[in-house]
Amino acid sequence: WSILCYSALAGVGYFAASQEQLLVLRFLASLGIGGMWPSGVSLVSEFWADVSRPMLAGLLGTSANVGVLLMGVIGSSADVTPASWRWIMWVGAAPGLLGLLVLWTVPESPQWLAARSANAGGKSTAPVAEVFRPPLLRLTLLGICLGTIPLLGAWGSGKFLVPWADAFSGANPGYKAVTQAIWAGGAALGSLLGGRLANLLGRRLAYFLI
Repeated sequence: WSILCYSALAGVGYFAASQEQLLVLRFLASLGIGGMWPSGVSLVSEFWADVSRPMLAGLLGTSANVGVLLMGVIGSSADVTPASWRWIMWVGAAPGLLGLLVLWTVPESPQWLAARSANAGGKSTAPVAEVFRPPLLRLTLLGICLGTIPLLGAWGSGKFLVPWADAFSGANPGYKAVTQAIWAGGAALGSLLGGRLANLLGRRLAYFLI
């Protein structure tokens, strides 16, 4: 459902009549992206239980950045300008087909089904409330801070390159797309090597160096 959320709302962006409407739609689509990531990590971790967590995280990070790279390649082959940008929203909606495929074909997590059966008829739990109470509160806040670092450091600063390249290139609208593709290519490679680096040096030192 998270994949369908960000795909559908990306597609609805085609009909946005103002910057404010597009901003709201992009925010809501990002809720789907944020929901998909931990669910994907959980499913892949159960499927490849014998693979190290850093390597799995690296593979997922690589796959996400390969998607960003592909969008850059698409944008470099067809101009994305203030007069012609809506079509790219349909490209962003394409993963909806993957969402339907997952919904129909991917089996439910056996661990989740077992936990649900164990709790059937018992006291209802509120996992979100539990992680924001001791003894998990400290770990939750630490995890949020660690997750914020790459979002601000990599995405926040790195995405500034795209409008900068657009302004710098003048009459070449494809230059910003090439810039995004190069950025995403480095991010994909870094994600893949980051998991390997964590296995060699330890997670804390690897995270500090990255």
